[in-house]
Amino acid sequence: MFLALNCNEWKSKGLVDSQTVLIEPITSYGVKLQAVEVYCYMENGVGVTKINHNGERNITVVGYEALGSYSYIVTYNISFEHVVAIIDSSQFCRQFVRWSCKGALIWDTLNDEWTTYWTNRSTAYLATNEKKPPSGFFHGTEVRRTCECGISQTCQESNVLCNCDINDGIWRSDEGYVTNKDALPIVAFFAGDTGDSGEEGHHFIGPLECYGTA
Repeated sequence: MFLALNCNEWKSKGLVDSQTVLIEPITSYGVKLQAVEVYCYMENGVGVTKINHNGERNITVVGYEALGSYSYIVTYNISFEHVVAIIDSSQFCRQFVRWSCKGALIWDTLNDEWTTYWTNRSTAYLATNEKKPPSGFFHGTEVRRTCECGISQTCQESNVLCNCDINDGIWRSDEGYVTNKDALPIVAFFAGDTGDSGEEGHHFIGPLECYGTA
């Protein structure tokens, strides 16, 4: 018996209450994968497929000064193949990410590159001697140097595109939802500029949430 591609299809089959269920995702190549457990969050009658991982907490970063010298690998509670299949079969997906900073910038103007960034399924698997390219920081944007506050023009100072690039001793943060499916899932987080006295950062990556059926 075919179960369902995702939680949206379970909703169509009559699922009402939020709970853990079995689904059978199908890849973009038409291959049906082995059934796997996911959590269905029935938000306002919408079946949301929620996929958890090991980074759903504030994780402290100190002692890493060089660009991207700190790394954290995101491990999901189902296989990466299943995660990608669920994203590709869904109409819309999103994932929250936040960098809280004290004197720990995101964009290094001297070297014209990211100091702190995340990578996704398209940018994570390069040969070890190649530089890992960052995704746009938050919201799936490809605009260089820009965080969510830069897009919405709500940064705490008008001369920056990320709050953390104010780079002072005050706790600040840059955060937002990544909504570009091609930029999901987030697979790793890299950081720097936390090596000097008083510098510190915390990263938080939320669960992957997918809605609808593509």
